Amino acid sequence: MCHIPISETIKPKMSPAEVKSSFTLMELTVVIAIMAIIGTVALTAFGKKPTFVVIDDAANNIEAVLLQGSIESLAQGKLVSVTYSPKNKLISVQNSSAEADSSSMEEKAASKYSSYKLPEEEDFEVEFSSSLKDDPCFNFFPDGTANGPELVIKYKGHVYSLYVSPLTGMVIKNYTAEE
Repeated sequence: MCHIPISETIKPKMSPAEVKSSFTLMELTVVIAIMAIIGTVALTAFGKKPTFVVIDDAANNIEAVLLQGSIESLAQGKLVSVTYSPKNKLISVQNSSAEADSSSMEEKAASKYSSYKLPEEEDFEVEFSSSLKDDPCFNFFPDGTANGPELVIKYKGHVYSLYVSPLTGMVIKNYTAEE
């Protein structure tokens, strides 16, 4: 039978400097915070909005401007036009009450939707299905009716078409993916 001396089986006591073999909670917290900062900087520098988000935001903002034109026409009791300037890529409500000097809360809120500048991305396309492609215009009448061309926006395989119903003046928005 093999006999092992007791001194070899019992481990000697280690000094406190040798015992520390794990990270403290504070060290782990600092490392996680540094990783979060680096991740945030990387996403900000290299990340862009996904393609669908860009065109969806644009379609929603255009719809808001068109609805603002309809609301102003009904509220003012007169014709209100929404025009598109291809040079500036700007859709705006013309003869808007929000443009007048006023300090009421309602008119300040309305001014937020009285114009919208389309995204500057080079793949972003705007088309109108009308004979007035050079000067497209949506007209909203005080009786709730409207007229105007179909507006089609395209961006990297995503397509939105927006038009106003002639009878109700409602804005109709349709999404289709290009094939």
